[in-house]
Amino acid sequence: MISSTDLQLVQAIARSGSLAAASRTLNVTASAVSQRLSSLEQRLGLKLAERSGGVSLTMTTEGELLAARAGQVLHTLNGLEEEIAAQRGVISGHLKIIAPLGFGRLSVAPLLAKFQAQNEGITVNLQLSDQLGRLPRDSWDIIFRVGPLKNSDLLRTSIAPNKRILCASPKYLGQHGQPSTPTDLNDHHCIAIREDDEDVTLWRFIDEEGKRSDIRIGPTFASNDGEVARSWALAGRGIIQRSEWSVREDIQSGRLIELLPNWNFPDAPIVALTHNTTNRPARVQLFLNFVKERNF
Repeated sequence: MISSTDLQLVQAIARSGSLAAASRTLNVTASAVSQRLSSLEQRLGLKLAERSGGVSLTMTTEGELLAARAGQVLHTLNGLEEEIAAQRGVISGHLKIIAPLGFGRLSVAPLLAKFQAQNEGITVNLQLSDQLGRLPRDSWDIIFRVGPLKNSDLLRTSIAPNKRILCASPKYLGQHGQPSTPTDLNDHHCIAIREDDEDVTLWRFIDEEGKRSDIRIGPTFASNDGEVARSWALAGRGIIQRSEWSVREDIQSGRLIELLPNWNFPDAPIVALTHNTTNRPARVQLFLNFVKERNF
């Protein structure tokens, strides 16, 4: 008979591809993973993984099938456990969040800390990444997204509007002057933030009358980390386009100056993506409600 512990073992091995990585996932020693795998294979009479050099593991066809079914079964079991607990008024479980680097670090992480303090039966895992790719269904509960959303079959919950702002430091403006139109940016040092798959060197502007002006910048600085780009702007190295939540305090304090106030960037709304399912876990809905009650 296969237990939930066996399923967790197979799933960890399939995802990690090595004894060491699987042992870290399961919080046991590599030798324990090897022994448990051998025991399971003997009970089933099947080879689930091929060992290479005593370290790497490659799943057999049977192992891949079991790993795929393991995810489905464990998801069902976890959901059933939470439903039973919810009937007693107890919300528990493991909340798995994925968020962009900058937004996740500055906004989502502090909210998760406050949320967990109020809901101690829930454990949390926050993964920060701007390059998501294809993710196993059971590896996340909520994905936060900042900016336009491409076609998706995921459920979308609007969290907050998000204005984009063009800004630079007083030091930079003192040395180079202020642009008065988007076209003037061709004569300035611009800082690009390479996030997701967006065309980050094409800056789109819309004036108060709806007129568009698209400018292709040649960035003097570029980074995939928004906080690095912000630090460059604060140091007087150039002009950045940044979300309001990222530079709000800098503008209020005068460390950064908003530019071209009569021209707007397309909005980059903050949304939460969840699985397209009729039975959303209580922990997920509870956190979404918690987030929507707060202003970013």
